[in-house]
Amino acid sequence: MKVAVLLAVLAAAVVARNEPTCAEAFDTCAGNQPCCNGLKCHVFRDGVAQCLEHDPKPKAKDAEESCTNVSVLGDATFCVRGVACGDNGDVCPKKGDVAVGDCVSTLKSYVEKAKCVAPSDAVCQKTPQGPRSCMFGAVQATNSTTNSTLNSTGTISFPNGTSKCSTNWSQCNGQNWPLGVCCEDPKFTCNKKNDYLSLCEPKDFKRENSGDGPENEAGDCDEGRGEAHTDPSQG
Repeated sequence: MKVAVLLAVLAAAVVARNEPTCAEAFDTCAGNQPCCNGLKCHVFRDGVAQCLEHDPKPKAKDAEESCTNVSVLGDATFCVRGVACGDNGDVCPKKGDVAVGDCVSTLKSYVEKAKCVAPSDAVCQKTPQGPRSCMFGAVQATNSTTNSTLNSTGTISFPNGTSKCSTNWSQCNGQNWPLGVCCEDPKFTCNKKNDYLSLCEPKDFKRENSGDGPENEAGDCDEGRGEAHTDPSQG
């Protein structure tokens, strides 16, 4: 009787060995062992293989696409989806994106009523100071401030054609400013407001408020009257 029971156990073991086995949910699935009930064997970066209901990669992708605040150099702060511009990412605001912070009327993206909208696709580029940052306009970042000069009136001049110039009334220089210290409109010039901000303003902006015009006109009139005077001795 004992011999018969022993033979039955051995036979069952042989049959079980020949039948394919499968791994349940969250069990390892290394080698040729399949996953049970339609589960998928997912291999992680560290080499561990595990039976899961679905591939977890889509969830990781969704996490990457969460909204992240990123500041545009010399402009406002926007919220982007993906890995923001920096050491590990290159995502920047796209044209039409609305800023979520730091919106002031002197910025290039300013529209109206404290609202800033990206005028173009920002580009992730390396700044002269080292780290990468989002910038409006596909231009090569250069340390243009080293070539700029500041005169006694606070007006900054910059060699033409060395970098992208700014539009009327927009920022054209400031601390760590990576672009051209110049204005697109030849009738405008880059005037320094403080160490952090310079704006493109009309060249005659200061002259109109200086009062030089009336004084010159008065001088011309006096000179004209002087020429009309006659010498009494000739009367």
